[in-house]
Amino acid sequence: MSLQFYLHADSTNQKALKAVQLLRDKYTNKAVSLEDADVIIALGGDGTTLDALRLGLKHGKKVYGMNLGHVGAYQNKFEVQNLMERIERASELKLHPLTAQAIKLDDSIIQADAWNEIYVRSGDNPQQARLVGYVDGWKLPFCVCGDGYLLATPLGSLAYNLAAGGHKLHFRENLLASTAIAASRGVSDILPDHTRIHLEVKDPVKRCVSLVADNQLMGKVKSCDIFQDFSRSVSLLWDPEKINQVEMKGQQTLKERPVFVSKALQNNGYYHDQYLRA
Repeated sequence: MSLQFYLHADSTNQKALKAVQLLRDKYTNKAVSLEDADVIIALGGDGTTLDALRLGLKHGKKVYGMNLGHVGAYQNKFEVQNLMERIERASELKLHPLTAQAIKLDDSIIQADAWNEIYVRSGDNPQQARLVGYVDGWKLPFCVCGDGYLLATPLGSLAYNLAAGGHKLHFRENLLASTAIAASRGVSDILPDHTRIHLEVKDPVKRCVSLVADNQLMGKVKSCDIFQDFSRSVSLLWDPEKINQVEMKGQQTLKERPVFVSKALQNNGYYHDQYLRA
């Protein structure tokens, strides 16, 4: 097989570093530079695969992750044998980045991509965050007063979003999970994946919030737009066994999740039945 790969490993993970050497010894001349590779092999935890997906997005490479960390939500089982055959028969899951375009306190503009979630949080600020949100230009029925606000993809809905009290989503659903974090006012919603969220920070100097995209801290901001960018994509490769495992978990998610419709948004005609699955 002519398949060549680039090894992207967690430099702080000794298991991952040993795996790099094992793969280079086993597949001589297959490990090449990023520019020459057909696929990026991510070795480490989920954070390593999230970083590899950003590399894949930038350089037009597919990503195949192998778990040498803890959860392994994005990754396949680590095995040295038959690796080329596994990659060849893997299924492709096309992912569009969740993108934030934000204005920082110094008026500079930043952009960040994520695969799990993007959120703004009060962080090191003892004051509550006060946010006003707009859904596709409509004012949300609440102002978030609390630790912050989060928008998650279906895959990311089982991560921080779930811990923050947000809704679980099936990984194949064309939806986003919208969640207020530890807020005295605010609710969790399920939104179509084409939704664009605009957030404005009230009193951004006194009540400063930081923008976080997955495992990237992007700095303090005073406003941001969050949306799924369908003009860009990267392919995540999963073994058939991984697909079956995630499908089973996803079906259980649908059984457990109540149909939730924000009354205020429903009254505005924003929700439609096809956006929700019981």
